[in-house]
Formats: sequence, C-alpha cells, structure tokens
Amino acid sequence: NAQSFLKQAAKRLNIKEHRVKGRDDMMACDAYAAFDTRCYEGTDGRFYILNPGRTFPPVDFDVLSKRLGQSSSARGQSIFWRHFRPELLHALDKPLSSDAFNLVAYNGDRLQAEKDGKECTAATQSLITETVTEFSEEISNRSVQEIEVIHWSGEMHTRGLNLRMLGELRSR
Repeated sequence: NAQSFLKQAAKRLNIKEHRVKGRDDMMACDAYAAFDTRCYEGTDGRFYILNPGRTFPPVDFDVLSKRLGQSSSARGQSIFWRHFRPELLHALDKPLSSDAFNLVAYNGDRLQAEKDGKECTAATQSLITETVTEFSEEISNRSVQEIEVIHWSGEMHTRGLNLRMLGELRSR
C-alpha cells in the first residue's frame, strides 16, 4: 500500500518517521515525509507522490543565520525551502524529520517534536563545523590549476552542501 511505499522511501532517504496532526487537527498520524506529501496507488499498480517538495528535513536557519550573517526570514518560514541535501542525509548516523520546526509536528506533549528539532539543529551545526571545514581543508590542498576547473555545484552537492554555503566555504 501507499503507506508502506512511503515508509520504504523514507528509510532509503534517511527520513525519520514522525507524528503530525491528522485530518482536521483531530487525530495524530504517522508520517514518513512532510505532512502535506500524499501518495496514491494508480490503476496501473504504480505509486504516485504529490507535493514531495519538502521531503528533506529543514536546516536550522537560526544557526545558519548567526554563522553566515544572513537575515532570518519572515515568521521563520525558511523551514519550507531551506533543506538538507540528500547526500548529507545519507552521511548522517540517524534519520531526521521532514517536519522538524513545523507546528504540525505532534506528539502529545510535544517532546518528540522538540527532539526532532534538536536533531536538525545538531545536524546543521555539524554541517557548518565539520562538513564545510573538511571540504575547505581539502580544497586548500589542491593546486591552483585544480581549483580553476572545479565543478563547484557537483563537488559541493556530493558532500551534502548547498551552493548557499559557498560564501562560508570561501571565508575559510
């Protein structure tokens, strides 16, 4: 069924199962992707996913904005478009929630939702302090000729870095 299909996909992508508000905010339900993602089985027996845009968990923009000197977005809405890259998720020891920092995340007393947010915060800090640092050190050991021909987006994406981290990389 569609739920088991999403569960398998989440496992492959290192996305955490999490609780979200259910239909009409009445009953909580388990989610394996962002709360607004839908999966349907077609008449051809294949599964179709609608609204997969927020599948990847959000970075903690408060952490990024302090480090990168970027202004925060209005009302904290950057959780809807600033996400971890799939390559970084594969490198993490544990899965992250697609709905971290989102008010639809639900678990009774919100303890799990808070834990999910803390896990994304820790992953964001690791992205800045470890992943960017390691790539910066690797680049500094390359020759000028090698640096001149770097395919930046490919090199960064392979390591799970979004191109918006290029300024942070340069500052090192």
